[in-house]
Amino acid sequence: MGDVLYKVAKQDNLTVENIDDEFDSYESFLRSDQLAFAVSGIPSVLVSDGLSLKDYTKDEVIGLWKDYIHNRYHTPFDDLSQKLIILLLSSILEYYIILLVS
Repeated sequence: MGDVLYKVAKQDNLTVENIDDEFDSYESFLRSDQLAFAVSGIPSVLVSDGLSLKDYTKDEVIGLWKDYIHNRYHTPFDDLSQKLIILLLSSILEYYIILLVS
């Protein structure tokens, strides 16, 4: 799946990066929705906006991520009332569709 992942990312001017070591301490993958798929042998990919957000430093993005993980992720507050960036979500969905058909 790696070759397809890189090919599709390149087509959309996206980058594929390993998860930053700092995130390993939060057991991000073990708490993710992708774990059940991976355990069953189904390739799984975590698509996110990464650590490079316009108007934010890397440290600010990490702070936002930590806040999300500690205060909302897989809690009753992890719902659709959160601020959503529709353009980003549509890009991620399109990326998943391209990966599925590739």
